[in-house]
Amino acid sequence: MLLSWVSAAPTPELRCGWGEPVVRIQTMLNRISRDYPAIPKVQPVDGIFGASTEQSVIKFQQIFSLTPDGVVGNATWYKLVFLYVGVLELAELVS
Repeated sequence: MLLSWVSAAPTPELRCGWGEPVVRIQTMLNRISRDYPAIPKVQPVDGIFGASTEQSVIKFQQIFSLTPDGVVGNATWYKLVFLYVGVLELAELVS
């Protein structure tokens, strides 16, 4: 069930807008930021790709050697999914 929620990359690339794909990105960034605190949390998780989301995406891209353009394209999306699933599975192992 988790993989069906995060596996498909958003089309087209997300750089602005609103909706469920943005909520997914915001949720993943906030969870990943627990383990990578240099990534600013998106507050609030509202499904709007605004300045807070863009800043978090750019910092994520910088940390993981992606092009820091604030756009969630395929490379950024798949890195988000990879890390999100990884931190969730690690949390399950610890608990």
